[in-house]
Amino acid sequence: ILGTPGTILPYNQGIMNKSRCQANDKWNGMSCKGFDYGLAVFESLDVDKFKRILSPITLSTPNPGFTNKLNTFMDHVWNGFYTGLTRLSRFPSLILLNQTVNISWSGTIPVKTQYVLQGVSTRDWVILRQRYTKPESIQVSVNGAIIKPVKLIQGQEHDLVKDGPVCGANKFYFQEQTIEFVVTGDPNCVVILEQVNAVQVSLHMETTVEKFFEKQGDVEFIDKITAVLGVPADRVRIVSIRKGSVIVDFVIDAPKNTSENATTAEVKTVLKSQVDDLIKKVETGTLAFSAPILSLTYQLVVAPQPKNETNVSAETKSEETKTEDKPVEVKVIPRQASSTNGVRTTTGKFDGGKVDDVSWGFVCFVIIFGTLSLALLIYAVYLLIERRRKTAEELELMKKKLQTFRDAGARVSKIMIEVPKSRPASFR
Repeated sequence: ILGTPGTILPYNQGIMNKSRCQANDKWNGMSCKGFDYGLAVFESLDVDKFKRILSPITLSTPNPGFTNKLNTFMDHVWNGFYTGLTRLSRFPSLILLNQTVNISWSGTIPVKTQYVLQGVSTRDWVILRQRYTKPESIQVSVNGAIIKPVKLIQGQEHDLVKDGPVCGANKFYFQEQTIEFVVTGDPNCVVILEQVNAVQVSLHMETTVEKFFEKQGDVEFIDKITAVLGVPADRVRIVSIRKGSVIVDFVIDAPKNTSENATTAEVKTVLKSQVDDLIKKVETGTLAFSAPILSLTYQLVVAPQPKNETNVSAETKSEETKTEDKPVEVKVIPRQASSTNGVRTTTGKFDGGKVDDVSWGFVCFVIIFGTLSLALLIYAVYLLIERRRKTAEELELMKKKLQTFRDAGARVSKIMIEVPKSRPASFR
């Protein structure tokens, strides 16, 4: 039809690449060179997916200027002459392939969403990016397998498709509350994003990023967290590693046996017990790393609970007006585990030359400060003694000069007395 390999699309100025596409009024569509477009289908998996209105939803790319606005499906049923107000929250959209596409939701993003890419080859892919309006812990899974996020290390590039697109590969920007994930054209690539109950933790350690990774710091970190807290490895995810000195952002998911019907208060109680256990293990030295821990910041993240369809409006409104938990910073004075090398113990006492509750940096500071203070004191005493010696010498010199003046005065007086006696008689 086109004479060359290409794609026929419905007419939509927002998705039209004028350098590769040409409008055709007879078709009410357009023809585009090559196969740059695919069909992305994403939908809500929440129980209220027929009731909640999430549209309009905008898909866009910064370059070459792709923008596609989506609306909700038409009503699925009719009540006599009236629509039944039942609309499935499923959104098919034309999408540019092999690029990053931003998804902007008008409503609150559903707790559980599903994404697939259709009408393309298995080699094609798209990176979808979406931002959550409040802190959430996002779990990505493909065919039931949890895909952990790529660890974001400050100062390094993190291209999700550099070594080839992998279905479900993702990275989560902790501070921006934004996630990016890969969806491929493989028919088995069905990516599910789910908001889960979790604790977001930032652990501040006194070291550098380079030293942190010298001994496989990220692997050691996960191993120690899971071993000390007694949680499965799939519940702990390192999100990013930042400088200053080193800040490790990680997530501890709530236990899987937490009831789906648990109230927000009950979920928070479970999460808070995890935090208290973590803080206790850090302070007692049970959880210790090769670098001292300076502080710990945590935030309880409770996923919104999808409501049943019979009471969706009131429950959803109540859920959305809840007060969010703010990040809590805890300054900890951790004690390192006992050892035979004279390092810190967990007893709180001096034991066998072991120093407790004091970092070696502080000990070095005290030693250097004490040495300088002693040197200054000795120098001050030396100056005082030297000044007194010079003062004594000056007094002795003044005494000698005064005695010289006295001797000279005495001789003058004697001469004045003897001169009249030696005068001639005629002069008298």
